[in-house]
Amino acid sequence: MTRRSRHMLGLLTLVIGLSEAPLSAQFFSDTNHPELEWFDIETEHFKVTYHTGLETFAQRVATIAEEIYAPITDLYQFRPKSKPRILCRDIDDTNRSAFYPTTNTIDFWATGITHDFDLRGAKTNWVRNILTHEFTHLVNTQTARKMPGRMQGLYLQTFLYQAENRREDVATGFPNAIASIIYPSEIAPPWFTEGSAQYMASGAQYDVWDSHRDMILRQAVLNGSLLTYDEMGVFGAKTGLGFENVYDHGYSLTLHIVNHYGETALKDLLRAMKPAWRYDFSGAIESVLGVTGRELYADWKATLEERYRIQQSGRSDQLAEGDLVFNDGYMNLHPRWSPDGKRLAFLSNAGSDYGRTALVVYTFADSSEKAYGPARTAIDWDAAGDRILHTNRSQPNKHGSRYWDLYTATLSDSSGLTAWQTIKGSVGLANPTPSRFDRLTYDGRAAHPQYAPDGNQIVFVHNLGGTNNLALLDVVSGKTRALTRFTDGTQIHTPDWSPDGARIAFSIFAPNGDRSIGIIPAAGGDWEYLVTSTKT
Repeated sequence: MTRRSRHMLGLLTLVIGLSEAPLSAQFFSDTNHPELEWFDIETEHFKVTYHTGLETFAQRVATIAEEIYAPITDLYQFRPKSKPRILCRDIDDTNRSAFYPTTNTIDFWATGITHDFDLRGAKTNWVRNILTHEFTHLVNTQTARKMPGRMQGLYLQTFLYQAENRREDVATGFPNAIASIIYPSEIAPPWFTEGSAQYMASGAQYDVWDSHRDMILRQAVLNGSLLTYDEMGVFGAKTGLGFENVYDHGYSLTLHIVNHYGETALKDLLRAMKPAWRYDFSGAIESVLGVTGRELYADWKATLEERYRIQQSGRSDQLAEGDLVFNDGYMNLHPRWSPDGKRLAFLSNAGSDYGRTALVVYTFADSSEKAYGPARTAIDWDAAGDRILHTNRSQPNKHGSRYWDLYTATLSDSSGLTAWQTIKGSVGLANPTPSRFDRLTYDGRAAHPQYAPDGNQIVFVHNLGGTNNLALLDVVSGKTRALTRFTDGTQIHTPDWSPDGARIAFSIFAPNGDRSIGIIPAAGGDWEYLVTSTKT
C-alpha cells in the first residue's frame, strides 16, 4: 500500500456572542427570589432595577449614576448606545458588584465592602465609589471593543485529518491535529482595566490612594516582590494578596501615566486597542506614550524605589520592633486581650486565602495557638474569659440568602479545641473541626459585636439596604432594638461600651466624607460627635 503524504484540512469558525437580554423587573420577579417584588426606575441615562425594601437605596444609586455619567463618558468620548441597567439587590451580606458589557448591565449589591474587604481602607461613600468603578469598566470595555456590542469575540479552530490508511467509508480520515485561537472583542491587561477603573475620571474620582494600598505597594517594592510587567497582566495563579497586587500595582501605574502623560492618555490607550489588527497592549502604549510597555514599567518602578527608599531612610532611626508572637497568614486582624491578660484572640487567614479568616487564640504562657471556626469582623471576650463573641456568615436561609449572624465559641469545651498543627496545610483555617458554637441571631445581618460590661447586652452593627445602624441584643431574651436610624448609606464600625455601660462609642463613615467617632446613650436617644473630621 502506498502511503499518502497529503493531509485533509478542515476549518471551523465560531462566533461567540451574547445578545442584550430584554431584562425587566418582571424578569427578576420570575427568576430570582420569588418572595421579592421587583421595580424599575428610569432616568435620563440609566434604568435601575430594585426589589422590595430597596427603594431608598435605588433612588440614591440613580442620583449618583446621573452625576457620574458625564465626567466618565466625556473623558473616554464614548456613550453607550442604550441605557445601561443597574441591578440593585440586597439578598446577601456580601458585595459581588460587577459589570457585564455584553448586556450593558451593572450588578450592584447593597452591602458596603468596608466590612468585608480588609486590604483597602474604608471608604466613606462606598456606593459612589463602587458604582463609579463599575460604570468606568462598562465604558472602558465598550470604548476599546473591536466588534459589535453583542459579540464577545471570535473563536477560530482548525482540524488536520490523517490521510494515511484511509478507509473507503471514512470521508476525511481520522483527526490527528487541532489548532485553536480566541480573538476577543476587548483586549487590555488587568492592571490597566482595574487601574483606570480605580482612577475613574476628573469630577468623578471617588476612590483614593489610601494608606492600605500604599503599605502593600511599599512592602512589595522594599522587599523586592513587586509584580513583574508580565505578572501584572494576568490574574491567574495568584493568591488573594496576589490578586490585590494587580489592582494595587495597576492603580499606581495608572496614576503614573496620568501624572506624566495626562488624563486623556487613558482614553487614547483604549482607542489605540480598537483596530482589529492590534492584539498587544504594549503596542498601544508605544503608539500613544512613545515608550514600550516595559520601558513604562521600568520608569514607574524606578520612581517607586526612589520614593520609598527616601521614606525608609528618613525613618530608619525611629524603628520600634516588638516581640513577634505570630507570623502566619497575611491578614491577622482585630486582636483582643482576654480578661486576665494571658491570652490574645484575633482573626487570621493563615492556612487559607482571600478574606477567609478564622478565630485564633494565642496563649502566652506556652506560646501555643488554637484555632476555632470561621469568623469575621471585630470580636469580644465574655467576662469569664470562657467564650468569644464573633460574627460568621450563616448557612443559607429558606430563601437562599446568607447573612452575618452572632455566635459564641466556648473555649473551655475540650471537644472543641483543635490543635493548630492539625489545621495548617490540610483544611485551612476557614474550615477547621468545629468548636462548640452557640448561635445568638438568625438573619441578624450583624457585625462588630461587643458585650456590655455587665454581659447582659450586646451592641452590634446591623446591615440593611446599603446602610448600617447600631442595635442592641438582650442576651437573655434574644430580643433586639435599634439605637440609630440612619437611611443615607452611613457605615459604622467597631462600637465599644463606656466602662459604666451607659454610653457606646462607634466609628462612623458618612456619605458626605465624614470619618469620625460618635457616642450615643445605651438607653437610646440622640448621638453626638466625640471626634469629627468635618465641621458640624
